[in-house]
Amino acid sequence: MRTELLFESCPFLTSANVTLSRLGFADGDALWEIMQDEELYRYEYEAPAKERVQAEYKIQDANAQFAAKRTVTLGVYANTDLAHLIGWIEIGGVDEGMNMVQLRFLFGRRCVGTEYPAEAMGALCRYLFEMARVNRVQSVCLDADIDKQRILEKSGFQREGVLRECHRWERQGVVNLAYYAMLLSDYNFLKNTRTVLAGAETTSQQQTTQMEE
Repeated sequence: MRTELLFESCPFLTSANVTLSRLGFADGDALWEIMQDEELYRYEYEAPAKERVQAEYKIQDANAQFAAKRTVTLGVYANTDLAHLIGWIEIGGVDEGMNMVQLRFLFGRRCVGTEYPAEAMGALCRYLFEMARVNRVQSVCLDADIDKQRILEKSGFQREGVLRECHRWERQGVVNLAYYAMLLSDYNFLKNTRTVLAGAETTSQQQTTQMEE
């Protein structure tokens, strides 16, 4: 895994219909729109936000976590409106020994009925496998969260199983967690057999920006 690449500068990724880049304070209003939505947060560990300032705190925390080389949080934007955030994906759980990372994500209502989420996940997976040289990308969600599982499956992830009553979530109590993953071998198989992966045809570059104070 090229950990130094992952944290040297925040990735800037683009595909046919979506762009992924670093969260900025200009995203505050759109992020607040997502974070206050109770239905979107039905299956999230955190409660929906009650005040707009919580969106600003999330952006600050994302920058701090990136500076500490713990997580990379990317905003997702439709190419038709690059000024409006439609979701975010977090790369965390970096395990150099196992050469793996874990993804968390949430997409707003503007993504309902679109291929944007799967395309964004596909673009990010291409970067992680081809540029960062990760071997395993995994994601965990509530077993009841069908929407996230559909996004993962459309993105080429394989369902590996459910751990029953394995964790306690703040608002959910003891929960069942569904595990999904994509291995480098899975990615190469899909690519070599010309299976269409959303976001597979994407370009990527490293965009070096100063950490916002």
